[in-house]
Amino acid sequence: MLKMFEVKFLGRGGYGCVSSAQILGTVAVEHGLWATSVPRFGAERRGSPVHADVRLSSKKIRLKSAIQKGDMTVVLNQGAFSPEEVILYTKSQGFILLNGPTSEKYDSLKEQRIIISIEGTKQAQKLFNTSFANIIILQN
Repeated sequence: MLKMFEVKFLGRGGYGCVSSAQILGTVAVEHGLWATSVPRFGAERRGSPVHADVRLSSKKIRLKSAIQKGDMTVVLNQGAFSPEEVILYTKSQGFILLNGPTSEKYDSLKEQRIIISIEGTKQAQKLFNTSFANIIILQN
């Protein structure tokens, strides 16, 4: 039985952040879970900071609000949010999944959260000739 698991996606508009949240929710439902997806963004323009939240559970989810702190925070674009912002969006002992190498800016956070790096953009470029890292991040 899956207790509620909350995932927060952070990125820039037009680079698959909202799509990633929707895909994760869809896959979860196809595997018998309940899921909700809530995108949050300001001005709808490519490149502006975007949040997309997903809740997953084995029970019906009644919450429809944005997630304050996720069990996992997926950072699709490290330049969109500062490490301090990322840590604020992640629960204590939660996971931070970074697209790209872990920069020195994140070194101080390693004791507070579990940080995982995936070279999503490089792999997407190599395999699919695109810069959309969400393809790689979601399959991992």
